[in-house]
Amino acid sequence: MQPAILKHRHALAPAWRDIAIALAVAFASGWLSARFELHELLFAWSRRWERIQLDEWPVAVLAFSICLLLLYAVRHRQLRLALSDNRRLARQALAAQEDERRRLARELHDELGQYLNAIQLDAHALIATGTDAPQLETARRISDNATHVYGVVSDLVRRLRPAALDELGLVAALEACVDRTRVLQPQLRVRMTFAGDWEGLPESVNLAVYRIVQESLTNCVRHSRSQTLEMALVRDPAGSLLQLR
Repeated sequence: MQPAILKHRHALAPAWRDIAIALAVAFASGWLSARFELHELLFAWSRRWERIQLDEWPVAVLAFSICLLLLYAVRHRQLRLALSDNRRLARQALAAQEDERRRLARELHDELGQYLNAIQLDAHALIATGTDAPQLETARRISDNATHVYGVVSDLVRRLRPAALDELGLVAALEACVDRTRVLQPQLRVRMTFAGDWEGLPESVNLAVYRIVQESLTNCVRHSRSQTLEMALVRDPAGSLLQLR
């Protein structure tokens, strides 16, 4: 599997690199022209077209090249601004999505969780006070179903917004996610290692890393027939490169 890499870098190549390439091509062209005396050959050839002042057109070509360079600089700046706006809008969209996930998780936990607890308490009360066998069996099924639904809701809440990520940090949240995978898939041996300092990352980066690991675990469980899963998270000392393998 190829490693997933997150980098804090601009997607657009810097302008100085393009200018350096253009200067290198220009110097190479000048050296070749001097080597083969290209100007003298062009001058001799242009004498036949003196009536249209063909030898003066290089000035127009130079002006055209300068205009292209200026237009390129303007377009390059506009493109960088557009990419910056797109990144900002993407961050806003992700922030809105996470806010909605947080709200849904809170409502599921507060509203539905309370009703499920009430159903379980009523079912236990029926079991404790009932004497009729069919009634006791029905109460036990109600209690078991409520417990099952509560477990499903708890899993949905964790998937919507992992509480451990806010309370304990990225590493602890990922370890809890791996532990849950071990419980749900006992036949799968899962091992996760960390290298580097994973403290102090922005919330958006923590969420991105958590979602990638969560989706990777889900895909491995669904589509892989392997019995062993090893995941390694590495952060370089500079902190600008995060690698998941």
